[in-house]
Amino acid sequence: MKDGEGIVSDNLSKLEALLTELPSALENQSLGEELARTVQALQTAEQQVLRIAALLSIVELLDYDSDVQTEYVEDVQDEARKVGMMLEQAEAAEDLKLASSRYKNELSSAISNLDRDLRQHWKNFVLQEFRPLIDVGEMLRNLGGQDDLATELTNCGRTANEFQPGSDTTIFLEKVSSLVAKRDQLQHRRKAAFGEGEVASFINALAENRATLDMVSDEVRSWLEEKGSLNRLRVTI
Repeated sequence: MKDGEGIVSDNLSKLEALLTELPSALENQSLGEELARTVQALQTAEQQVLRIAALLSIVELLDYDSDVQTEYVEDVQDEARKVGMMLEQAEAAEDLKLASSRYKNELSSAISNLDRDLRQHWKNFVLQEFRPLIDVGEMLRNLGGQDDLATELTNCGRTANEFQPGSDTTIFLEKVSSLVAKRDQLQHRRKAAFGEGEVASFINALAENRATLDMVSDEVRSWLEEKGSLNRLRVTI
């Protein structure tokens, strides 16, 4: 959400302030039983705000920015804004009932849709960004002299591949954040470990999932055959 991150964050901050303060503010109004029901419904507001914040943080970490994905984020943003406006402008019991219903239904549904799609996106992200680390780590181990880096690359790729997000969005965020930070650190070390040359360039491209057949020169092919890695590579034609 490159262009919309600021807008989403601003709306989230406003929603957080509104939903966490609204129950006590509404207590000063006299809207009867519907007021009590609305306050009861909003008791989950703080948890929902934390969930939204975690999901948006994951969005930023996972390059979640296709057109369809943008719609999921915008749906959460729009529903949050609508609920906030309805609660702020409520003047009668029916207004509170409609706002409470939207909070429990449309907003909750939008959040769940984003959550569900992010978990599917994580699987694709792992295939794109972490699985290549396993092959690169194994190749480096065969190359010799980079055993520690090879082991860490392989372990990072396997840990990401094995991670299955549970229902706790905060834990999902913590694990994704940790794995992405570790990947970035290892990629930096890998680049620094190799100098110039066709083999080094190919290894770097392979680890970043941008290797193509054009990069498999005679020198690279000979090296791959020597290491027994030629048939296991993922390259793009």
